[in-house]
Parts: sequence; structure tokens; C-alpha cells
Amino acid sequence: MIKHTPFAVEVFQAQWEEYDEQKMCAYLTAQQNDGVVVSNNHGFQSKPNLHTHKEMQSFFQWVCQEAGEAFEAYGCQRDEVTVNSSWFNINKGLNSHNQIHLHDGIVSGVFYAQAPEGAGALNLINQGMNCLWWGHQQKQFTNHNNAYSVAITPSPGAMYLWPSYLNHSVDTNVIDLERISISFNLS
Repeated sequence: MIKHTPFAVEVFQAQWEEYDEQKMCAYLTAQQNDGVVVSNNHGFQSKPNLHTHKEMQSFFQWVCQEAGEAFEAYGCQRDEVTVNSSWFNINKGLNSHNQIHLHDGIVSGVFYAQAPEGAGALNLINQGMNCLWWGHQQKQFTNHNNAYSVAITPSPGAMYLWPSYLNHSVDTNVIDLERISISFNLS
């Protein structure tokens, strides 16, 4: 039998080697003014203009540079990666989470500024999987052919990139500590 893989989604991970957790978290925490409510529950989400802050320029230069490989893998030009929108999230303690949603742009991503253990995993949802599929009842193990979602455990200084059409969510915090992340959309 010949095997074909008609659909596959590559997710990219990078670690910011120059990351200073204390400095970044202090800056973001101090920026909590007017926020918005989009997918966040029991937390703060900033307006989508973080990439315009002078203090964030070196961070977003790193993001755009690292994202080149993802653009290339998705069949898009990697020459001039730009940030469409960016914001930070502070999920404040127990029961805070982000509902299932998707972004605009070509590549979306998240950078974890602060991610204590138990602060909720990032879930990437399999667009082609129907949760009513009969195979779920009979599967003996989970793999890329039968998974409804994939959970990624966050760690400070880590960035994840995926195609913007992927639905995703963030699990509920099971600890009473803050998770701080920066989300963005790139074209």
C-alpha cells in the first residue's frame, strides 16, 4: 500500500537566547492600561499595537527574522516579514484562559514571557478533525492522524509560530500565578 499525506501543518518553535524575563515582564505589567476583551477570560489583553512601542523593537525584529523559515515552509515570501498586530496577555491566576479563536495574517504566534508550570497549555486544533468521528471511540492511541488537538506546554522565552488559519486556545490556569504572553500576526 502506498501512503500519502495530503495535509500537514508545521509548527515552528524558537527560543530567544537574549531573553530577560524580569525586564520583559516588568515592562508588560506596567503597560496595563486600557485593554480589550477578545478571547481572554479572567485576564488582561492589551490593545493590538505592542509592536509600535519603541521598547519592543528589538523583540519584534527577532520575531520577524525567526519567522522567515515558517513563511518559506508555508510557500510565502520571507523577504519582508512585517507585524500586522501584536498584543500581550496576562492571564491572572486560577480559571483564566483563552477561548478557541483564530487570527488574521499569514503566520500567527505566541511568545511566553512568563509561564509557570500549571499555567495552561497552548492547544492547536486539527482543522480537519470532526470530534464526532467514529474512530475516536475505537482508537488505541493518539497520533497525527486521529488527534483533535495538540497541547504545547509553554516555557519562558519560547516562541511558537503556526499558519494563521489554525484555531487555537489556552487551557485554564490550575495555579494561582500569572501567565504572561505576547501574541502577534505577521504578513
